[in-house]
Amino acid sequence: MGLQFHPEVDSEVLSHWFTLNTSCISKGHEGLDHQILLEQTKYEEAAACERAAKLVDSFLDKVATAEVVI
Repeated sequence: MGLQFHPEVDSEVLSHWFTLNTSCISKGHEGLDHQILLEQTKYEEAAACERAAKLVDSFLDKVATAEVVI
């Protein structure tokens, strides 16, 4: 089980990231518009939260409870 990006990120966290002074999230980086990303995040927030909870539950059911064989 693997992840790409951060499923726990909500609009509050994303807004904070946009205030940071780093090259990886600079204004217009990779042609991305911060306002559009924030609006999309807000729109998807409830569904994303539900998906993140399912992901954690699945991890706990399948990985965290797996027997370790050495």
